[in-house]
Amino acid sequence: MEHEQIKLCVHHREFDPGVPITENIDKYMNKSWKVVIIMSNDFARSDWCQWECDYVQERRRRQGKDACVLMMLKAIDAYHMTSGIRSLLHTTPYLRYKKGIGEALFWQAVVNTLRRPLSVPPMAI
Repeated sequence: MEHEQIKLCVHHREFDPGVPITENIDKYMNKSWKVVIIMSNDFARSDWCQWECDYVQERRRRQGKDACVLMMLKAIDAYHMTSGIRSLLHTTPYLRYKKGIGEALFWQAVVNTLRRPLSVPPMAI
């Protein structure tokens, strides 16, 4: 979804080979303007995503709620819901994706949210 001046960090493209994954995550999250979290059951099942979720919570404590952008790709089933994800969802506005329904509006909202200064919270749809 790279768009105009928005560049995403994609692990298989940006991460430095031979460097531990935690160092790569730390390096690129610190270089990033905002962190995008795409929520789904696959995300909730991943130990690495859980670690990243905790990392984002710490970043939000330092930089404010709008330091990350949450996108709900698919609702997370109750048995995959962790306390960390639940806390993030209860404290952060998120954009909900629905295939075929308002997709253009959704992606425009994502771009607008990514462009907003950190002092302006994202708008939930």
